[in-house]
Amino acid sequence: MRRGVLLFVLMAQALAPTPAHSRSELGPSPRRSVVAEVRSLSDAPATGPKHAPVTVEVFCAHLYRQCRDVYRVLAELSKRHPTRLRVVYRLIALNFQDAALFAEAALEAWAQGRFLEFQKLVHEQQGALARKDLERLASQAGLDMAAVRTALADQRHRPQLEYNDLWATRLGVDRTPALVWNGRLRATAIHVDAYEQLYDEAHAEARKLLDRGVAATRLYPVLLRRSSRQGGEHALDSTPANSPTSQATGNIDLHAPRVTIALGGAPSRGPEGAEVTILVFSDFQCAYCAYLQRSLRRAEEAYAGHVRLVYKHFPMASNTESRLAAEAAACAQLQGQFWPFHDRLFQAPTRLSRSALLRVAADIGLEPGRFLEDLETGRCAEQVDADIAQAKTLGVVQAPTLFVNGLRLPGTRNFEDLRLILDEELRPGLLEALTSRLPD
Repeated sequence: MRRGVLLFVLMAQALAPTPAHSRSELGPSPRRSVVAEVRSLSDAPATGPKHAPVTVEVFCAHLYRQCRDVYRVLAELSKRHPTRLRVVYRLIALNFQDAALFAEAALEAWAQGRFLEFQKLVHEQQGALARKDLERLASQAGLDMAAVRTALADQRHRPQLEYNDLWATRLGVDRTPALVWNGRLRATAIHVDAYEQLYDEAHAEARKLLDRGVAATRLYPVLLRRSSRQGGEHALDSTPANSPTSQATGNIDLHAPRVTIALGGAPSRGPEGAEVTILVFSDFQCAYCAYLQRSLRRAEEAYAGHVRLVYKHFPMASNTESRLAAEAAACAQLQGQFWPFHDRLFQAPTRLSRSALLRVAADIGLEPGRFLEDLETGRCAEQVDADIAQAKTLGVVQAPTLFVNGLRLPGTRNFEDLRLILDEELRPGLLEALTSRLPD
């Protein structure tokens, strides 16, 4: 039996069946409930008592140097409050270098009872870390290396990382490191005195509930639900203009008229029968469009199975290389490789010359002769022209412009915007529904 390890587990699993029919148009759709179940699995590494009055959930990308400082300060705070503070480590696997592998290895270290030892070694390293360093550090931490290799090969800890990202979404976390104190996302300097103040505030609130008769085993679920209600996360169209929620969503009116948009053969990612379709008119040379990609990707991952992303071309005249890039992406679509091409272009939106586009085509395995012929003959220009014409009929004047189930959202949107809207489209009060079923 592992000691000091939290076996307190959440996992949102969508059980609603996906409709078998295809939706070829994006338009108003009835809100369908996402039937979510919270079931028990091995959850995140943790230290401190299971039912401590204060729980801080730490969301960190394992390789970030700032995480080292956060962990160090929390360790010092835990020494001050050994019986009243629980620290839960939520590892986030960002898409750079071997970050996901290190996060999975850290979870395997936790499974072997050596999480703190492994993380300490990782944070002591200087410079970038790679796969070869992972095995060396895991061995130094005293891990069973055969078990580590097996865990990485079969990705047994990947579901936990996916859950961490989903849970971060529910709690409003959109960057790391981030700390959530008894359900409340709070920002402060990384200093023990600042953390002590947040601890005192969280403990005072918890003490009031305990004094009113809330059982210690139900305290954290109650605190999570209270934070959700007080945050007003789902009152998008009724919050005061000066509230954080209103500012984050740009005063989006969920009851505004929605439009029906023919999707035709536009490239899409996600189930065709998804409850929510996000249509984006975008430009490969647009910095704001590139910034939007991370928010869209996180939405796809956090709401997997319930969101479909559709791409339409809208190259703006002010961007000299965006038209050629759009046509090149349409040519990649003819060979069934639109999304790999799309992802590569947005990684370097300033490098869209003809020679750069040809290199990308070769790198992702397109047949070069066919790609070049399609591009030179203008075969792919028709799709781009059609998308531009459609955008103009919808009143689109800038990229990016999003339509979520036919609701227009111009401009760049961060993940918090999308999170709030998607929760409303899928099921109002989704966070409260999830936390109401937390196990004791």
